[in-house]
Amino acid sequence: MKIFLATHGKMAGGMASSLDILLGGCEALTTYDAYLPGEDDLLDQSLETFFKNTPAEETKLLVSDIYGGSVNRRMVCAAGGKENTYVVSGITLGLLMEFASMTDENPTAEDIDEVIAEARENTVRVELEESEEQEKAAEDDFF
Repeated sequence: MKIFLATHGKMAGGMASSLDILLGGCEALTTYDAYLPGEDDLLDQSLETFFKNTPAEETKLLVSDIYGGSVNRRMVCAAGGKENTYVVSGITLGLLMEFASMTDENPTAEDIDEVIAEARENTVRVELEESEEQEKAAEDDFF
């Protein structure tokens, strides 16, 4: 599987940097930071090159930051009619790490949906517990 990650601003490049630190990188990942000031808009060209350089039988995963955003809509247009191509939006670093670990495979739509469902479960509000010092301070304040 090959992954093309495009986001508004520098998020895609930042996530690639994080993958370098956490996983030692991902050779199957192509990134595009869209709409940077002073930069030409080459998203469509980059997508075209990505498709040209990826065998038709290989799974292609196009990943964006915001569902319905301009980057996502352009990916949907580029993916139209192409076999073995999936578009995912709402990327998180955890989800990208899971996708990166699947690049030696040719996952199906069901496989991708399963990974997305697992990632949803990992997006939670963390309950904060009071430390013993905080509890002691609260007790002292009470008396």
